[in-house]
Amino acid sequence: ISPVDFDFVTPLEPSRLPVKPLIFVFVVDSLRPDYLGAYNPAVRFTPRLDQFAAESVVFRNAFTRFGGTGLSVPAIWAGGVLAHKQYVEPFHPMNTLEKLLDANGYRKMIGLDSIMGRLLLKSPAVDGLDAGGTTMGYRLCGTLGQLKLKLASTDLTAPVFAYSLPQDVHMSRLPARVESGPEYQGFHAAYATKVHAIDGCFGRFVDMLKARGLYDRSLIVLTSDHGEMLGEDGRFGHSTHL
Repeated sequence: ISPVDFDFVTPLEPSRLPVKPLIFVFVVDSLRPDYLGAYNPAVRFTPRLDQFAAESVVFRNAFTRFGGTGLSVPAIWAGGVLAHKQYVEPFHPMNTLEKLLDANGYRKMIGLDSIMGRLLLKSPAVDGLDAGGTTMGYRLCGTLGQLKLKLASTDLTAPVFAYSLPQDVHMSRLPARVESGPEYQGFHAAYATKVHAIDGCFGRFVDMLKARGLYDRSLIVLTSDHGEMLGEDGRFGHSTHL
C-alpha cells in the first residue's frame, strides 16, 4: 500500500498567533473512561484528573478508530481512519499532526516508542522522551519527571510539543495483587490503583505548569488509544474482542 497525501489545508502556513501554545498530548494506553470521575460519578480515586476535567473540555462522544494501539495511534496522528495495516510507510505524507507542528516551528519532545520511532521523520527537532527502555516500560510518572526537567532547561519563547504513550494501565502491566481500599470497591482493584497513581503524577505536573505560569498558555490533551476489558463477558484485554 502506498501512502496518500493528507493535507487539511492547502497551502499549510504557520499560525499568525503571536504566542503559540505549549502542547502536551498524553495517550494513556488502555485507559477506560468509566475509571475516571469525569465520566463516572462512582469513581473516587481520580481527584486531580476530575479537577482538570472541570476546567477543561471533556469529550463525551469520541470513539477510538481501532481496538489496538498499532492501528489507533497512527490514526491519531493522521487525524482519521487509515488502512488496516501496520504500517503504511513512509508515513509522513499522512501525518497531518507532524505537518502542523513543522509548519509552526514546534520543538518536539516525543516518546519514540515502537510505533513513533517508525512513523516520525528523523529530525534534530525531535528530543526523545522515555529513552533507555522498552515501550512497555513507559510510565506516566517517569515521563512527566523527564518533561519537567526538559522544560526547565528549554527556551520556551519557541513553541514546544510533547507526546508520550504510557503503559501504566495496560493489561500486561497490572500487578497480580494489590491492597484493596474502599475507594476501589466495585472496580478492578489492580487497574484502579494504577489509574490512581496516574492521577497523582498528572496533578503534580499541572501544579508545576501553574507555578511556572505556563498552564494558561498550554494545550493539554489527556486521552487513550482504546480501552481494556476487565472481565466483562469473561474477557480480559483488547485488540481482538474489544
